[in-house]
Amino acid sequence: RRREENLEGPRCYFANTFFFNKLYKDAQKYNYNGVKRWTRPNKIGKKISECDKVIVPIHQQIHWCAAVVDLKREELVYYDSMLGRDESVLDSLALWIEDEMKDKAGRTIDTSGWPRNYPKDIPTQENGYDCGVFAIKFAEYSGMDAAFTFSQDDMPLLRRQIAVQLAQTNLELSSK
Repeated sequence: RRREENLEGPRCYFANTFFFNKLYKDAQKYNYNGVKRWTRPNKIGKKISECDKVIVPIHQQIHWCAAVVDLKREELVYYDSMLGRDESVLDSLALWIEDEMKDKAGRTIDTSGWPRNYPKDIPTQENGYDCGVFAIKFAEYSGMDAAFTFSQDDMPLLRRQIAVQLAQTNLELSSK
């Protein structure tokens, strides 16, 4: 929304929490058809091909992470507050963006040379329950191209900020 209103920052599409499960996890294999219709421009209000980044929440059974398909920098990044590494996530997202560009933009891209990054110099959680807040903040800060300036100590404040943001957001369901 910040980008649309102020024309500042990267153009991003934030996938919903079910996206990756439909793309890969449900069948335990890559399945573009599971999400093919999810990113039609009339459904999401933009074309993926015009985005700089696609940010995807990743649910790992009992743990949340975030992944970024950075179209501008041509890289894929996996953010895990417990410093885990799931190569199937970035491999599946690489295939997805290739299929997505071919299907929606008629454009062929090759992600085989794109770096797959699993940063270790990121904020980490020190308990077993703050992964969701970390994943939200990784997604939010990535969407603004901002440095990760939060830590475990900030979690209580960040939880309250998220609650305020949700309360102030129009979450009205559309009939589309």
